[in-house]
This record gives sequence, C-alpha cells and structure tokens, in this order.
Amino acid sequence: MNKVGSTIGYLAAIILPAIVLVYYIHVVAEAKEQALAIARAKEPEIKTLTDPSTGLPVDPVTNMIMGDGYATVKKECARCHPTTLITTYRADKKGWTDTIRWMQSEKGLPIFKAETEEVILTYLTSYYGK
Repeated sequence: MNKVGSTIGYLAAIILPAIVLVYYIHVVAEAKEQALAIARAKEPEIKTLTDPSTGLPVDPVTNMIMGDGYATVKKECARCHPTTLITTYRADKKGWTDTIRWMQSEKGLPIFKAETEEVILTYLTSYYGK
C-alpha cells in the first residue's frame, strides 16, 4: 500500500499541475487570439451624409454642410457654440449680419476682418439662409 500511496502522491504532485498548466496556456492563447481578432477587425465605414438640397457632403461631427466657407465657419463659429445653433437657424444676409453684430456687442465676439466676415456671411446665407 505504501508503494500505491507514493505513486498516487507522485501523480498528484506532477500530473495535476501539468494539466493545470496546459489548461492555463490554452486559456491565455485563446484570449490572445480573441484580442488579435478584435484588433484586426476592419473599422466600420462611416457613411458620408449628403445634404439633399445641395448634394454636398455633411460633416458627421458638426452636422454642417461642407460647402465653400465651411472651414472658416467651423473655425470661427463652432469654437464658441454648438453647431445646431447654426444649422437650425435661418436668416437672410441682414439677419445673419445682425446676429453677428449682436454676438459682438453682447457676447464678446471679436470683430472679423472684412474678408473673413464675408466668407462667413456667404456660407451662412447660401446654406442656412431663408
């Protein structure tokens, strides 16, 4: 019986840890494969939105039409307020000019160079005009 007990002890001391080690290696390898599969997964394609009235693309971040003057309006206007204030408001050139003057007198908006203001007004009246 002593020999049987030592054989069982040997099996418990050597074989069981080996089985546990093999299982651990398998689990780690499986987790690595899953992580690599996620890393290799193709990024979803962002569908370009198009404004139905102009046919121009719409920026998915600002939700603004990416027409002439867009970069200037994004730089000068979107830094202070949400672009939904632009995209939901409609005005003619005088209305947009009055809005800019109000922001300059009441909200501290700096005076634009004449050419910058003209780009902004042309963009706003072209794409968000009455």
